Amino acid sequence: WLGIEKEIRRAVIQADTFEGISPSTSEKLRVWGSNKIIQSLKNKGIISAKTLATLVEMRDLRDKLAHNIEVEEVSEATALNYVEHAISIAEEISSFLKK
Repeated sequence: WLGIEKEIRRAVIQADTFEGISPSTSEKLRVWGSNKIIQSLKNKGIISAKTLATLVEMRDLRDKLAHNIEVEEVSEATALNYVEHAISIAEEISSFLKK
């Protein structure tokens, strides 16, 4: 999840995705929650609707695991799927950053 967060922050900084909150991008990132940040990236065409849904699922799973909230043991297949999604999303965001 940290790698995805890093790419999201890079996209936010490069695209100046946020408007009307604060003059500082770091302040915007602090004020806005991850749902709003991810939705903004989708609204600006940086990520697809499918990627948005995947990011929300990934973040929710990460939060449940990190905070030990009602999670069954994660299978090897689930962990591998998570990593594959993370790589795909990082590549999608990275391709935007190269434009």
